[in-house]
Amino acid sequence: YNRGYKSGLSNPAGAGAGATTAPPPVSPEELSAYSVGFKSQFADNRIRLNAEAYYYDYTNIQVTTTVTGRSLLTNAGAATIKGVDVEATFAPTSALTITGTVSLIDGQYDKFANGLGFFPLPPNPPITIPKGCDSVTSYPPPAGGAPVAQRACDLSGNKTIQTPPFTSNLSAIYTIP
Repeated sequence: YNRGYKSGLSNPAGAGAGATTAPPPVSPEELSAYSVGFKSQFADNRIRLNAEAYYYDYTNIQVTTTVTGRSLLTNAGAATIKGVDVEATFAPTSALTITGTVSLIDGQYDKFANGLGFFPLPPNPPITIPKGCDSVTSYPPPAGGAPVAQRACDLSGNKTIQTPPFTSNLSAIYTIP
C-alpha cells in the first residue's frame, strides 16, 4: 500500500482570448494504491516470471481537456483503475533472450460531473447526445475543420482516458558473440 499526491494549481492556460473569467483552480489529486505481486527466476536463471495485480483509488483525479485550442486542467471527482501486469523472459541460449508482457487494465470515473464532451454539428452525421449533458455551446470550427458542440456531461461510469484495456509486447534479442 502507498499513497500519492499531486499538488493543486491555478490553471496555467489562463482565461484565454475573449473569456471574461479565469478557469477555476485545480484541487490536489490524491491516490491510494494497493498492489501485490511476485518476481521469480528458475531453470538456472533462464526463465523469469514477474506478475503484479493493482488497485488505484483516485480522489480529485486531474484531467486535461482541450477547449477552443487551449488545454485546461480540471478535476474529475473520483476514479478507480485496476489491473494485472505479467512479464515472462526466456533465455534458451546465452545469446538469445525472448521477453513477453501482457497488461489488462480497467479504469473508470466513479464521479465526474461536468466533464466536457464534444459532439459534431452538421454537416457531420448526427450523433446521440448522452443523458446527463447540458445545453449546447457551439464553437467555430478550426481552420479546415467541422463545427462542434461542447457540453458539460456527467461522465461518471465512463472509462478513464489513456487507460487501454489490453497491452502486450513481445521482443527477441540475439547477441552475436
